[in-house]
Amino acid sequence: MAKQMKSFIRFANERHAIYERRREGDSYPWTSDPILRKYKFCNVFRHLDRGSQDFLKLAAPGSKDPLHALFRAALWTVFNKRETWCKLAAVADIDGWDNPRDLTCCMVPKLHDCVDATHNTGVIMFTHAYHCPHAWNRYGATLGRAVINLVTTLISNEDITSKFINAKNLVDASFALTALHGIGPFFAWQITINAWWTKAFQFHDDGRALIGQGSLAGLRLLGDGDKHHIFAQALHACEERGPLYGTASTFRMMGAIDVEHALCEWNKYVDLQNPKRDKEIRKDRIYRPNAFDPASAKAKVN
Repeated sequence: MAKQMKSFIRFANERHAIYERRREGDSYPWTSDPILRKYKFCNVFRHLDRGSQDFLKLAAPGSKDPLHALFRAALWTVFNKRETWCKLAAVADIDGWDNPRDLTCCMVPKLHDCVDATHNTGVIMFTHAYHCPHAWNRYGATLGRAVINLVTTLISNEDITSKFINAKNLVDASFALTALHGIGPFFAWQITINAWWTKAFQFHDDGRALIGQGSLAGLRLLGDGDKHHIFAQALHACEERGPLYGTASTFRMMGAIDVEHALCEWNKYVDLQNPKRDKEIRKDRIYRPNAFDPASAKAKVN
């Protein structure tokens, strides 16, 4: 196994080991790796990240009608924030519509009023993950309204939703969404994964993934050549030597979704091995438990 592939596998195993140690209640720092100890990194299993866990608990449950499920997945993804979802769900029955016309006439005004009221109080309703606000501005006066209008436009486009619903795998479903202006490949991939988690679709994980820029940078670190071939090698290496999640009877290996996710984090990890980059990194990425108090550090599993 090449040196860089070994580095990637070691990163994946140690990052997941940190998750396991935190879950077991071990005290900070959870690892001897100086970079993993100092900086925040997402979990290598995507569904274990806090935002994914929030989606699975709050937005994934609901109607198994494909349009309803896609609407919930897309609406969650554009805001990507637990607090925002709770606000929107408090003012409107998210599944309470029968067709896209009802959605536009009855649901959207309530959601607009909610984001307007929240915006006027100065509260930010969304994270910047996956966003392309310059393309979205055409859909409304504020970003909150814009993303709601974007999701509504998506649900109202029968050609796109039909291709999405009838797709056989995650990648094909993602490509269907990119036909709408304002939804790029990476954003479409995030919506598709969330929609898949609602269990309203028949997509399957066939070992492929839509590669974002961060993951592509990770693939380039692994070697030159065809990125699909290198990704397949990384997936195979993770299946053979990567971390496992679950109990003895339900262990699962990293899938394509997880490998794509982990490659992006590993690229950041390698970047931080550069001393100059270590000094430039944003302060909000540094992991700081409250005064490094072990009691507070083990309170939440990231």
